[in-house]
This record gives sequence, structure tokens and C-alpha cells, in this order.
Amino acid sequence: LDEASTCPQPEVWLMVYNLAIAKWAHADPAGALAYAKAKAIKPGILFGGIALSPVFTAWAADDPHTALAAAAKLERVSFRALAVQQVLSIWVQGDNPMDAISAAKSLPKGLLKTDPLLAAYQAWAEIDPSGALANLPLINNATTRRNVLSDIITTIAASDPKQALDMLHDQPIGWQKNQLYNSVLQTWAEQDPAAALAALQSLPAGAVRAAAAQSVYRGWAEEDAAGALQAIQALPAGQERNLAQQSVLNALAQQDPAAAAKYLETLPPGSYRNTLITSTIKTWSDSDPAAALAWLGANAKGSTYTNNLSGILTNLSGSDPVAALAYVSQLPQNNQRESNYETVLGQYAKNDPSAAVDWLNKNLSGSEHDAALASVVSQVSKVDPDTAATLYSQMPAGGPRDSITVAVANPLANQDTQAALDWVQNLPADTADSVRSQAMQTVIKTWTKADPAGAANYVQNLASDPDMAGAVGGVSYAYAQLDGPAALVWAQSLPPGPTQDNAVRSSITGMAQMDPQTAWRNANAIVQQQGTINAQSAINGPTLRQIITAWAETDPASAAQAALNISTDGTRINSITAAAASWAQQDPAGLATWMQSLPEGAERDAATAPYIASQAASDPEAAYKLAVNIGDPISRYNMVLVSIGAWAKKDPAAAQAALANAPITPAQQKTIANVIKKL
Repeated sequence: LDEASTCPQPEVWLMVYNLAIAKWAHADPAGALAYAKAKAIKPGILFGGIALSPVFTAWAADDPHTALAAAAKLERVSFRALAVQQVLSIWVQGDNPMDAISAAKSLPKGLLKTDPLLAAYQAWAEIDPSGALANLPLINNATTRRNVLSDIITTIAASDPKQALDMLHDQPIGWQKNQLYNSVLQTWAEQDPAAALAALQSLPAGAVRAAAAQSVYRGWAEEDAAGALQAIQALPAGQERNLAQQSVLNALAQQDPAAAAKYLETLPPGSYRNTLITSTIKTWSDSDPAAALAWLGANAKGSTYTNNLSGILTNLSGSDPVAALAYVSQLPQNNQRESNYETVLGQYAKNDPSAAVDWLNKNLSGSEHDAALASVVSQVSKVDPDTAATLYSQMPAGGPRDSITVAVANPLANQDTQAALDWVQNLPADTADSVRSQAMQTVIKTWTKADPAGAANYVQNLASDPDMAGAVGGVSYAYAQLDGPAALVWAQSLPPGPTQDNAVRSSITGMAQMDPQTAWRNANAIVQQQGTINAQSAINGPTLRQIITAWAETDPASAAQAALNISTDGTRINSITAAAASWAQQDPAGLATWMQSLPEGAERDAATAPYIASQAASDPEAAYKLAVNIGDPISRYNMVLVSIGAWAKKDPAAAQAALANAPITPAQQKTIANVIKKL
């Protein structure tokens, strides 16, 4: 390994590293991990997971228990997440997948930002989707359960769509089930359109079947658009036919755009025909923009024509910009033509900037010239920042030049930060201060992505400029995601004032994205120092709520408990709601137990509302019983509305009876009654 690290060819070094470190890991995993960790924290080809991956792959194959324990102890959150997921993925595909699932469930909450069971079940579903599905109830986190279900059904549908559809029938009603119906039926229609259509009829008529019909015909059209379009003619007029027709025409436009256009000509004028023209012409213009443009001019008028023209011209200018410019020049002189010149010349400049500039200098003048030149310079900056900067210097002062200053500064910064800083500092004297400030902030933002510590050192000298407060905060946020404690120390070293307060808040919120518990401890220490929480303080209500929200993604129980200790009423209630909303998606039973342990009052109400919202669809009666006991009148009304609305879909009579006795005002009862009539 030491010898190979000196190799000037990085791909050779990487190949040798993967082979050697894996062999080392089989013999001495702890020693191999120590070597890999040293490489992982240094910039270079082995940075991060690239260095650690082969170690944990080999270790998990030999001793997954010990490998998982080692992965869970990695200090960096990103390294820990990758290693834990990798070990579980390998372990679950072995002889005892349930051992891997049990190990994943035993990991401490908050260890990773995502549920470790997600990676384990996804890997399990790749080799044994039926086994993974049978054990889906073991997942407490509702979000993870939905993601895994989607992976399993999709995997099964690829080989046996009927089995996938049968499995879906047993799942609870909800938006995910409807989406999966669409996915499975489209896959089936690509394999056997007749069988997919027959299966479609097993769904009840309504919006769900209409959307599923669209998927079936889309899948059929991928193989035989003309046949699918002919079959649609037998459908009765209505939503199902319209959605299916639109998806088939999109497919036909890819296979035979002329035939799709001919079909459109047979439809009666109106908004539905215009909608189909828009979707069809977009697909046609991707393959033959000249023909699409000719058809549009002959068959579309008004907004249908103008709304589709720009997209076609964009495609045509990629293959024949001179023809596109000739077409635009024949349009009436107005804002629409000016906009089309910008579109075409901007595309022209991507391939031949000098020709685009030469054409506009010879053929345009006034506002059309200046606006088009701005579009050209903006496009040139993406491929040749230095040339764009030169063209920029030749532009007259005004709106068009101001509008692209940031667009020129950003690619310059990506190429050479120091050169971009020099360019911004030497902008023409007639550049507005606000434009100059925006350009400087853009350069600093780009610099921050690559080197937040270096950017922090630079902006420290700009902290006294109020216009740079946003840039200082952005640097602090990015720096904190790399090294939270160091970023906070840096922010606190800035001169006292609003900019420092903003930097401290940004470092805390950035830290919260990676390590919310540490962010919470630091935030509370600052609150104790400042003595109060208000909008002007370094740590304010929104900052605390952001920490709680980030924390709740991985450990909602701890986050909710922490939220109870916030001293200000409004922030405490809002933070409890945020934590409960995440908890309700992950572990609704756990949330129910916790909220019932709270005394009656605003805190319990704050936790109850998200729980009701998450459970109303599956058990609206139970949700209603909770809703009527909420103390706050506004929240009580909203949750009664949610629960009664869900109940009315299952049992309208029972919902109406419950509504009549709901502890809300008569006017509110009337409003809800009108809502459920429309369901």
C-alpha cells in the first residue's frame, strides 16, 4: 500500500488499494480500518467512503457483528452512515437475514440521520422480496416502511406483475398504494397490455382507476402507441379517457410525431386540445423542431402558439440557429420577439459564441441588442468564463448588464476563486453597489462549497459590512457542517452585532444538520449566557425549532422531550409540533404513548394534532375522539375537519352523526358539512 500510494496514476493506486486493504481486512480488520480512517480524512482519491468501503465489505463478510459495532463507533456521521449501511446490506443477504434486522433495530436512536433498516431491507428485497415483505411489520418507522414497500413491489413487478398487484390489494388504502398501482400496471402493460387492462377493471371506478388507466396505456404505448390509441376510442368520454389519451399521444409523438399531429387535428378546438398540443409538440420538437415549428404556425393560435414557440426555438437553435433567428426576425417587434431573440442567441452562444455575438452586432440594435447580448454572455460564462468576462466589460451600464453579473461571477469562482474576487472588486465604476454586493456574495458562496474554512478566514474582514451579513452566515452554516465546534468558535470571534448573531445562528443550524444533539447543547449554553430568547438574540425561537426538527428526523422521542424544556411558550409549542410530526411518521404508537403521558394543555394539544393527521385515514373514528378533546378551539376545529373528512369517505352516516355532536361552533359544523358533501 505504501509503495502504491506513490503511483502517479490514481486509478492504479485505487485498484491496488482496494485489493490490498480488503486482504488486510480479512486478516486484521482493526488494523486495516485504522489505516483506512487515516486516508479517509485527507483530501484525495481515497477521501471518505472510498477508503472505508472495501474494509467494511470484507469485514462484514467474515464477522458482521464486530464489523457493525466498529462502524457504529466511527466519529464522522457521514462515515458512520456509509459503513453501517454497507455492513447491514451484506449481512442481510447472508444465511440469517433476521440477525441483521435484529442488529439494525438494536442500534441506538439518533446514530444515523436515516433509519438503518432502510438499507437492510432494500438489500434483502434484492434477493428475497417476498421474505422482506413478510417481515415489513417489524419496521416501526412509517417512512422507512413506505420506502421499503415501494422497493419490494417494484422488484416483484419486474418479473411477476400479477403477484405484485395481488400483494398491493392487501395493503392499506392510501396515496402510496395508488402510486404503486400505477407503477405495477404500467410495467404489466409493457409486457402484456391485454392482461393489464383486465386487471385494471378490478379497481373501483374513480380517480384512482383513472390514474391507473393512464399508466396502463402509457406502458402499452411504449410498445405500440398506434394500437393503444385505437383502443382508447372504445373508452367512454371522461377523465379516464382523457388521461389515457394524453399519455398515449406523448408516446406516439416519440414514435411517429406526424401521426400524433394528424390525430390532434381531428379533435375539436378547446382547452383540452390545447393541452394535448402542448405535450405533443414538446416531444415532437425534441426530434424534429423544424417540422414542429411549421405545424405549430399552421395549427395553433393565441397563447397556445406563444407558449409553445420558445421551447421549439430552443431546440431548433441547437441544430440550425440561423434558421431559428430568421424565423424570429419575421415576428412582430415586441417583448415576445425580444425574449425569443434572447432564447435563440443564448443557445447559439453555447456552440459558437463568436458567431452569436457577430450576428447580434450586425442585426440587432437598442434594447433587443442589449438584452440578447446579456443572454449570450450568460451562456458563454458557463463554458468560457474568461471570454464572458471580456464580453461583459463591453456591455453598456443598465439592467441587462446588471442581470448577468452574478451569472458571470459564479463560473469564474468555480474556475479560480482569487481571479473571481479580483474581477468583482474591479467591476466598472458605474456598477450599482447592490449588484457588486450580490456578485461578491456569489463568489464567497462558491468558495465556501470547496473550502469553508478558507472562506471563513476571508469574510472575517467583511463582517463589519451589513450587506455581507448573508454571505457571512452562509459561510458559517457550511463551515459548521464540516466542523461544527470550530465554526461556532469562529462565529463567536466576529465583532459583536447583528452579523455575529446571524453567524452564530447559522453555525448552530448547520451543526444541527450533522449532529443535532451537540447543536442543542451549544444552543442552550448560549441561551443561558444571553439570558433571554427573542427575535434579535443570537439563539432565537426559529433556531431552536430548526434544531428540534433536525433532531426529530433520527430520534423524535428525545427531540420532543427536549422541546418540552424550551422556556418561551410559542417556540416550545411549535417545536413540540415539529417533533411530533416527524414522530408520527416514524413511530405513531410511540408518539401516542408519549402524548398521553402529558398533562392536559397546550403541549399535549401540540403533540396530538400531528398524530391525528397521520392516523385519520386509517382510523378516523379514533382520530375524531382525540380531536374533540383538544383544548385550543382553532386546533380542535382543524382536527375535527381532518378526522370527519376521512371518516366520511368510509362511513358517511357515522361521520354526519359525529359532526352533529362535535364541540365546535354551528358555523364550523356547517363548513365541514359542506366540505364532506364534495368528497
